[in-house]
Amino acid sequence: MEILDEIEAISISHSIGYGGVNSDFFAEVTEADDIQLFKTAMVEAERAEGIAEDFQAMPDYDLLIEYENGETHLLNVLLGDVHEPMALVYVGHEHNVFFVQQGESEALLAEGWF
Repeated sequence: MEILDEIEAISISHSIGYGGVNSDFFAEVTEADDIQLFKTAMVEAERAEGIAEDFQAMPDYDLLIEYENGETHLLNVLLGDVHEPMALVYVGHEHNVFFVQQGESEALLAEGWF
């Protein structure tokens, strides 16, 4: 996945489905170590062929990634089943599914963000 600049904050909400982001955020990630976990997960995620709906009917969470330069990314998060990596999807680009490496998936889950 593409990182546009240094990440300033990541807001997390329960997903309302594809095509948008739920603005009722329940958490905001601002600590450098926590942001690094998300950044590593995004950078090392591998693109898969297919449409997000092929992998799971609904996303579980939404992310608002805010960069220091003022740009943003909107992402849907699909957790998948136990022992499966989570997937990230750019809102509006559901044909591009990115699977997070197993280690990064487990690290994010262990931190309790999802």
